[in-house]
Amino acid sequence: MKRKREDDRSISEEQKRPKGFMTSWCKASSKTGCIFEIGPPAWIKKEINMWAIQNRLYLPPVFCKAIGIQEPCTITLKTSMSSTTSWQARVIPYNNSSHHVCGLKRFCQDNGIKVGDVCTFKIVDTTLWHVIIEPR
Repeated sequence: MKRKREDDRSISEEQKRPKGFMTSWCKASSKTGCIFEIGPPAWIKKEINMWAIQNRLYLPPVFCKAIGIQEPCTITLKTSMSSTTSWQARVIPYNNSSHHVCGLKRFCQDNGIKVGDVCTFKIVDTTLWHVIIEPR
């Protein structure tokens, strides 16, 4: 009987698991409840609460670090990549804590986002995010 070596894994096993991808489901809570995938492409899906509309949205530090945000920066949000309309927000990373996305009030108002809506932020580039809004 032949012993199977570690590097002799079947090709189908390797194809099932794309290299460089990690999917994570965060525990649902008011601050970090989310589902995300670190890519490419990377995305994060968040249910919008009142705190996010009025003040800030919280993101997991592992997600922000993976997409290249390690210090405060301004990001551009777009609801259509073919449109010239965009909104600016600020991401502020905190060590060992959720990272804050500040300045979403105008974006939420302009797009009619309400508590309970779900936004999927597709990371086009570290500072350019395509937002897909799903009303509840």
